[in-house]
Amino acid sequence: MANEFGDYQTPDSLVDKVISLLKSEGVSPEHIVEPTFGEGHFIKGALSGFKSVKQVSGFEIQDDYYNQTVEDLQDVREVKLNLIHGSFFDQDLSALFDSRSTLVVGNPPWVTSSELSTLESANVPKKANFKGLSGFDAITGKSNFDIAEYISIELLAALSRKEGTSVLALLVKNIVPQNLLKGMRFSDLKIARMRLYRFDAKKEFGVSADASLMLVNVDRDADRTLEAEVYDLDSPEDLIVKFGWNSGNFVSNIDAYDSVKHIDSKSNYVWRSGIKHDASKVMELSKTETVPVNGLSESVDIEAGLVYDMLKSSDIRKSMDHTSSRKQVIVTQRKIGDDTSWIEAEYPKTWEYLVNNGDKLDGRKSSIYKGKPRFSIFGVGDYSFAPYKVAISGMYKDPVFSLVETSSNKPIMVDDTVYFLPFDDKKQALIAFAVLNGSEVQRLLSALAFKDAKRPYTKDVLMRIDVQSAAQNMGITLINEYLSNNGHTVVNVEDFDRFVASVSSENKSDTKIVGENYSPVELF
Repeated sequence: MANEFGDYQTPDSLVDKVISLLKSEGVSPEHIVEPTFGEGHFIKGALSGFKSVKQVSGFEIQDDYYNQTVEDLQDVREVKLNLIHGSFFDQDLSALFDSRSTLVVGNPPWVTSSELSTLESANVPKKANFKGLSGFDAITGKSNFDIAEYISIELLAALSRKEGTSVLALLVKNIVPQNLLKGMRFSDLKIARMRLYRFDAKKEFGVSADASLMLVNVDRDADRTLEAEVYDLDSPEDLIVKFGWNSGNFVSNIDAYDSVKHIDSKSNYVWRSGIKHDASKVMELSKTETVPVNGLSESVDIEAGLVYDMLKSSDIRKSMDHTSSRKQVIVTQRKIGDDTSWIEAEYPKTWEYLVNNGDKLDGRKSSIYKGKPRFSIFGVGDYSFAPYKVAISGMYKDPVFSLVETSSNKPIMVDDTVYFLPFDDKKQALIAFAVLNGSEVQRLLSALAFKDAKRPYTKDVLMRIDVQSAAQNMGITLINEYLSNNGHTVVNVEDFDRFVASVSSENKSDTKIVGENYSPVELF
């Protein structure tokens, strides 16, 4: 089935734009390679556009596409055809390339490794965790990758070993070249130049994704580049932005980064993510005038003890101040790995509710729940119960930080798409709130985050903010001006000095939150 292969066939009009751009760049290949040729649109476009071609090679696993393309090309006599019926992942690429000028062109699958796993597809790379991640990263999403990224790396590695010049031109989601370039500093790939040409994937494929033509020049004898230029496919001569490595740091805007790189450092604070349960229809409740209702439209009559107000990304984005919520969440543990059996005696109605929905909770697929107490959650610790949080949604393009305060004598929780700093003192939270929304931090985040990513603001990005330096640069006058303009109480010099001292350089090594009423724990 098409979804299993990430199958989006390229319209001829888009093929023509790509071939036209390549010709304008002086590309004149002898050997054309299409790694997953589908209906063969790029092969046909390249044969029509380049008179220099002597051989065409390609792979296709789907029977109908392979047979149709072979039939369509049966009258081609002047070019050697090397079309293989099989998966790209089974091929020996070292035997494919020689010293001839080579163009690898195409539209590799728009599907991730986890999506293929869900579909139980056999059409997968031999090494699912090809980035070599281990431990918690490998089981909670960081080992997930676009299949196009794997294909691109395999092709670039093979091209980096061959003699002569090569060009790689693939239609990919923007995350693919971003990940490629991020890993370039630590690889042997011989990329001499990288350019992206954005196009409208919704218009071309009906896909809501930010995508580009990734154009890479490969030359094993040339100096490697560590940056990429971004253009628009419809205006290919107008540079939009450059991203890549600057002063040893990977950034989304190389030029903008120079003015704020002095606050790009290891965070003085540990950023936390919210509660993860993977069972929203059971664990999340909507407030009503009587009893809450779960995602199954059932009224839920349970004790209030383990029920907390909760904010989701969309809630955080709507307002910068939160003292209540529309949703609630059942919090079964105080920290990861806590025993849950005590709930039966202390909160019998809650326990009965969880048991009655045990099939949904026990059936959660993520391996993080294996071997853990029944009804476990993640993203929970002492920090979750802090009375004040400065929070940001990871999902939206603009980096807006919100102040979250205790509601009805209980802390408000956030979900796992939200990141936050916990505080036990409101004045300290207010200072962080002002500093993070200040112009300097905002400019830094704009230079670090890729706003076309599914989650532009991750813990990795937030952990690069040197809050202490940003606070000192902003100063108490601008902090109070910001707080006053946003309807908050101003702070005094003692509050400011205590904030700076709490995140001083002496504390950077352990990166713990200073607090009096709760004890933060390090990430699991």
